[in-house]
Amino acid sequence: MQAAERAQVVAELVESALESEPNRWSAFLDEKCGGDAALRADVDRLLRSHDQVGDFIEEPAYQVAAEIFAGDGSELGAGQLVGDYRVLSLVGEGGMGEVYLAEDTKLGRKVALKLVKPGLGRANLIHSFHREERILAGLNDPHIARLYGGGVTPDGVPYFVMEYVDGERVDAYCDRHQLNLHDRLYLFRKICSAVAYAHQHLVIHRDLKPSNIRVTKEGEPKLLDFGIAKLLEDETATGLTERTITLAGVMTPDYASPEQIRGEAMTTASDVYSLGVILYELLTGSKPYRTKSRRLEEISRAITEQEPVRPSATASNNPKIQNPKSLRGDLDNIVLMAMRKEPSRRYASAGQLSEDLRRHLEGLPVTARKDTIAYRTSKFVARNRIAVAAALLVALAILAGLIAALWEAENARRQRDVAQRERYVAQRERLKAQRINTFLQEMLGAAAPDVKGVDIKVADVLSEASRRARAEMANQPEVMAEVLLTLGRTYISIGLYEPAEVNLRAALEASLKANGELHPTTARSMAVLGLALFFQDKATEGEPLARRAVELQRTLSPEGNEDLGVALYCWGMNLIRKGEPKAAEPVLAEAVELIRKHFGDTHGYYLTSLTALGLARKALGNVDGAEILYRRAIEVGRGVEPRYRIYLAQATGYLGELLTNKGAYSEAEQRLTEAETLYREILGDINSNTPILQLDLGRVYFLKGDYAKAEMKYREALALLVKFFPPESFYVLSAKGALGLTLTRLGKPAEGEPYLREALQTRQKVLAPDSPVLSLTETALGECLLAQKRYAEAEPFLLHGYEEAKANLGEKNAQTIEALKQLHALREVWPKR
Repeated sequence: MQAAERAQVVAELVESALESEPNRWSAFLDEKCGGDAALRADVDRLLRSHDQVGDFIEEPAYQVAAEIFAGDGSELGAGQLVGDYRVLSLVGEGGMGEVYLAEDTKLGRKVALKLVKPGLGRANLIHSFHREERILAGLNDPHIARLYGGGVTPDGVPYFVMEYVDGERVDAYCDRHQLNLHDRLYLFRKICSAVAYAHQHLVIHRDLKPSNIRVTKEGEPKLLDFGIAKLLEDETATGLTERTITLAGVMTPDYASPEQIRGEAMTTASDVYSLGVILYELLTGSKPYRTKSRRLEEISRAITEQEPVRPSATASNNPKIQNPKSLRGDLDNIVLMAMRKEPSRRYASAGQLSEDLRRHLEGLPVTARKDTIAYRTSKFVARNRIAVAAALLVALAILAGLIAALWEAENARRQRDVAQRERYVAQRERLKAQRINTFLQEMLGAAAPDVKGVDIKVADVLSEASRRARAEMANQPEVMAEVLLTLGRTYISIGLYEPAEVNLRAALEASLKANGELHPTTARSMAVLGLALFFQDKATEGEPLARRAVELQRTLSPEGNEDLGVALYCWGMNLIRKGEPKAAEPVLAEAVELIRKHFGDTHGYYLTSLTALGLARKALGNVDGAEILYRRAIEVGRGVEPRYRIYLAQATGYLGELLTNKGAYSEAEQRLTEAETLYREILGDINSNTPILQLDLGRVYFLKGDYAKAEMKYREALALLVKFFPPESFYVLSAKGALGLTLTRLGKPAEGEPYLREALQTRQKVLAPDSPVLSLTETALGECLLAQKRYAEAEPFLLHGYEEAKANLGEKNAQTIEALKQLHALREVWPKR
């Protein structure tokens, strides 16, 4: 018998046995297996493991049957090394592989090492893993077990490395600790939050189930295998061609959505369905469908064709459930809405499911039931029993007859109006969330490499999404505002500031039209637009926008929240760029505290806010304070997940610049080179940050007197800067001025003069007359003319440059001293007549 045929026989015997009671299995096997001891052992093994499925891997018997014949994986022994990980012990095994507790020999932390069995580990799996690795490793939520990485063993077996979670599966935890209804819902809302976070980052779990949700000793849930099911889905084909075996290999049927059973496209709504099933089990202790057996075909038919029994009805038959009547009404409807057969009729997001549970816990109306006046009134009475009773007694005592009837009629009319308004708002918000969800799903689908057969760049996907949003959402400005705001933020994160500005301006316009000025989306759009303008050296326009965003956020959230922290950061950066560090320092100090409080001290926003505060203190002359902040940011940044490494590069670059000013040229060169390398790794060779670092490196070489290297760096920087910044930008003008002065020092003043004149003329248009940068450029041009022996032309530039530097910076400032030095040089060769 071939392996595939034998696996099918095993699977069918297991399914048949599961239709009877465990105490009859032995007799059943005696009859069906005859004298085939090996066949009986295989079936018996699966039956015995049936009730033990799942700490880290939960798999149906069908899949295990297939895996028996796919090729045995060699178990790892304690102390064995897999890459940088030392195996400690086996903690779980199943159809897809084994999970080991291991130690990271470099970082000293415990990890979960998941080896894929040889029958599953084809070359395509390795390719798929690397394609998804950056996205999955970027998930940073306290309730998601992180994927650290992976690789291939010397034997060619793929493996994944994940955060090790020391906890028990969620259903077992709830039962062992005898959690009441409130505590179960509170715990479940944290799970919803983690799923919603992943969906916002365009990652679908696809295999949510109790065994993939662990609860720690502290009572915090952790979701496991985020994205792993997706990675394995296309790689799970065994020698069996039956759809039953293939289907079981990529999901756990009990928690699969109808569209997943049918093999249709999966969306975030599929995860919402699985969450509904999990909630059903946590509330009732039972599964939602009644089937005669555990055969996959019967389970699949129930999921696609049957309506689940109401949770309250199921709970009433379970003596372990306390007060099953408490599930009637809201909770029945919430669970069943999440489990609707049609994806479009479920909650639009895991966040909406969680929000309805919150409203239920607080005694507020939920969206999962018909929004009637009687229902809203009953909710109001339940929340205000004493006040309603007192008001009713007073009304009965004072009012009688016709007056009471009229009062009741007027009250009912008002209740109806309020209910209609709230129903309209709820419906509008629901449709808005559904529209955004659908749009992002379609955008994610368009970015899949197998859609067009090519490697699609992120910028291309964003550009197409922007075009579609404005074309398709013109009549839905509130939806368009949210989508364009997301796109604008994404553009900023990859260093494309001009398209970021375009999208953010459109987002702000749409939000003002749909929501008015005093609205969170409007305020967020203003703040992030201010940041996009800052990056383009347009602080004159960006600062008032960011300032207004702060004012709006303070009105919207007087106690302060994460949005206020971000708005303060955007405002503070613009104040620095405008030359107002004294005003920026308290703004950024508040931003640091709010961001740390709401995002945590390992979040990218916290790192960049520390760096921004360092910039303000450096501009105020507190160099030591700035250095402390930069080094602190770098220390924290080295331990963050990959998507925040850009903030590490940012802090490293600013530290290099500060060390240059302190004269610590050796470490400065090291830090600036490190930052440049980081930016190239993160953003590619052509990006807007690399030339800024080249500009700083050129300055190090200039100050060391290595003018040849300085010229090379300045030319490289200028060639890239003009591709990303307008001619009047700070960086372009800095590169031109620096290159002009360097050429002068190299004995090529005639070649450097055009760069200096262009820099001066433009700065005279865009800077204040007393700007130190303006006087610095005048001195440089004067030196260039002096080197060409054009003394009469040089004198006014050198004289004015010195006088302005002395007036604005003081006599002891380095710039003032250099200007005086050049003026003395002129007097030595051309005494004033």
